Order: sequence, then structure tokens, then C-alpha cells
Amino acid sequence: MSTDRCKAMIRTGWHKYPCANQAKRDGYCGTHHPDAAEKRRFKAEARWAEESRIRNEKYEREEYDRAAGVYCRRRGMKREELV
Repeated sequence: MSTDRCKAMIRTGWHKYPCANQAKRDGYCGTHHPDAAEKRRFKAEARWAEESRIRNEKYEREEYDRAAGVYCRRRGMKREELV
């Protein structure tokens, strides 16, 4: 491995090989530099948190609607009468 190449090792299943990109900063390419990797990780975690929040709100809304429907059916009411 030459010094002008990225020093990151890429893992694919059982195999491991050196990155073929040119080193830009501190011996790493733009993709594998620790600062860039951390920035991507934070961005992905923020996206996952937002998706999780939306999914949880949808689930809570569906559960409320299901419970309201059961409540109303048992009492012979319409859902509009709950409000």
C-alpha cells in the first residue's frame, strides 16, 4: 500500500482490502476521513430519529382510532360523538 492512497481498510463480508482513493487529508480520502464519516453518521441518525418519530405518531394515531372505534361500537355510538 503506497502512502498516496487512503489508509482505510474496506470490509466486505469475510474480505478486507485497502481503499483505492487518493489520500486528501491525514492519509484518508474524503469518504473515509473520520470527520466526514462522523458527519454522515450524525446526519443518518437525525434522519432515523425523524423517521422513527413519524412512525410512532402514526402508530399512536392508529391505536387511538382503533380504540375509539371499539369503544364506540360497544356503546352503539358514532365516533363523531366522542368529541
